[in-house]
Amino acid sequence: MLWLVIIILALVLLCFGVLCGLYRFVFRSPRKGQNDPHAMLSGEQYDALAEEMESLVCRIEAEPFEAVSITAFDGTKLYGRLYLRREGAPISICMHGYRGTAYRDFSGGSLLALRSGQNVLLPDERAHGKSAGHTITFGDREQRDLLSWAEYLNRRFGKEIPLYFCGISMGASTVLLASGADTPENLRGIVADCPYDSAKSIICDILGRMHLPKKLFYPLIAFSGRLFGGVNLKNTDASKAVRRSKVPILILHGEDDRFVPAFMSEAIARENPEKIRRVTFPKAGHGLSYLVDPPRYEKAYAEFLVSTGFSPQR
Repeated sequence: MLWLVIIILALVLLCFGVLCGLYRFVFRSPRKGQNDPHAMLSGEQYDALAEEMESLVCRIEAEPFEAVSITAFDGTKLYGRLYLRREGAPISICMHGYRGTAYRDFSGGSLLALRSGQNVLLPDERAHGKSAGHTITFGDREQRDLLSWAEYLNRRFGKEIPLYFCGISMGASTVLLASGADTPENLRGIVADCPYDSAKSIICDILGRMHLPKKLFYPLIAFSGRLFGGVNLKNTDASKAVRRSKVPILILHGEDDRFVPAFMSEAIARENPEKIRRVTFPKAGHGLSYLVDPPRYEKAYAEFLVSTGFSPQR
């Protein structure tokens, strides 16, 4: 009998250890070294553009900003950088990617928005940068944080100021998830660069690349997030969310994206063709479309802004 109890306890501890390990690997934010905007991603696609990426990071770092903060719906303290250049101009809220930084991931995008005549808010997403928290939720909670930032801007500047939601990678999926919620009436459009269609889809895709059985590991991963971080991955289906979007959406995606395959954004676009325009960039890797072809990217972005009623500065 004693041996049976010992065996059961050992199995319980083993299962607990496996779940804890999966949570830390997938959902836990590794603060150490993560928040350095000059720590570029590695790989041939990124190495070839490292100098351009570093230049953009330095340029946005040099721009003056106001430090702002809000308290999220669950009490998490969130921080951001507010770039105010023109009174009464539209404001773009720019959401960065998974284990990324606002400076690195949105250096090019924020400079492009500022140059177009907009003001910009660069939040540190929960569990990133100066914002509190330890769990990355793949858009489950981040979409509500985004709406809280929009409420903050509306309280401060008034609801007559147009808003844009912009995101890259996980941030792109986050802004698309928010499109299906009760968005503010002054939201004019959404720009999503290389979004995944759902957390389940991207996690299973990565498991496949790691030659791990999806049917075994995905349920364990989802359960570990729910158990240790309260994450509900069922709330991260961007394809379903965009069906309810009331505003136009621009999706941008590199055709050689080796992290979030371009077919994922194609699946999203099919769900609401009346609202979504999708532009792809040959030979561009994950989050690199702007760096690979700046003129075409800027043209697509400017045309989208015009379609929403805003005339970009030249």
